[in-house]
Amino acid sequence: MTKPTPDIAPTVTPHPPLTGRRPVTVLLASTVSLTLLAQAVSLLNGLSVMPAKVLELLLLLGGATLLTARAGGRREVRRLFAGLTRWRIGPQFFVLVLVAMPVLTVALAAVTVSLKDTKDGWTQVVLLYLLFLIFGAVTANLWEETVWAGFVQGRLMARRGLLIGSLFTAVPFFVIHLPLAFETDGWAGTSWSDALVTWAFLLVSAPFFRYLIGTVLIDTGGSLLAAGLLHASFNASGALPILSGGWQYVPAMIALTLAVAAYRRMRGLSLVDGCSLSVLTQADARAAETSGGQQRPGPAPTPQLPDPEASCAAKKQPVTVERHGTADRTDQTPKDRGRPSTPSRTPPPTGTRPLDRTLHDSG
Repeated sequence: MTKPTPDIAPTVTPHPPLTGRRPVTVLLASTVSLTLLAQAVSLLNGLSVMPAKVLELLLLLGGATLLTARAGGRREVRRLFAGLTRWRIGPQFFVLVLVAMPVLTVALAAVTVSLKDTKDGWTQVVLLYLLFLIFGAVTANLWEETVWAGFVQGRLMARRGLLIGSLFTAVPFFVIHLPLAFETDGWAGTSWSDALVTWAFLLVSAPFFRYLIGTVLIDTGGSLLAAGLLHASFNASGALPILSGGWQYVPAMIALTLAVAAYRRMRGLSLVDGCSLSVLTQADARAAETSGGQQRPGPAPTPQLPDPEASCAAKKQPVTVERHGTADRTDQTPKDRGRPSTPSRTPPPTGTRPLDRTLHDSG
């Protein structure tokens, strides 16, 4: 007589929590809704929206930090904020993020005859711009772009590429800035026509602005410092007192974005693909730990990219890996698809660009 075989319960693989599978969705769904609610309450009660804007920044930065810590602990949090200290980006990028916006804004105002007289001279204008730039960067824009560029856009670009990832980022970026239409004159003092004009400017400018930030993020090796300074320069250019109407900085930013896109196209860089990841830097750190702090020769280990970021690495575009403050560049052609990338200090072959796919420490 044979004994009955006991039933074996099937093994169920637990799904990771939503915060691990969809960190961007979790952050934006909670932060955007709470921010809009707080600013709507302030506007309807005739109060200043500044406390609600402070709450917005705290929710964004705090939420991104908590989700990053939950995913990888303190090391991942340090890597998220490491982009704020990446200042070795080259003089051309400092010109781009600090000088291009005010120059184009003033030039456009001069062409459209909307430039006011500079009674106190251009020195005061420059000083005011620097004041607005530094104050905005330190109090808001650097921390905003740590979230928008480092946490949100970095992940969306990793999954969808430069263009689509930037457009996806522009949607919540536009929505969370809707109360700006009532910031100056309040809810009662702002007509719906004025609000619609402001929203139209936001709707048009947000995709261009996020795309411009995306190109800077890629081409600077993931410098959140550059992204934050560009954001601050954009805001400071719009606040210049010599502008009549204060609208010139938006078309100036669009013109700058188109110029950057044309330059990248001329240099052979993709206008659609490109991303910024931090996973390979983590793999390099693990390899250094296992080798006693010394980099072992030979191919680097293939990174295990968590979904949904895996598609960026699967495309195998030229990669720049940040290691110990220097950039080790490696180029891969379509023939190399599926092979592990091998860091090398030799110059890339002619016809390829190493910055089309850049890995940084802010993902």
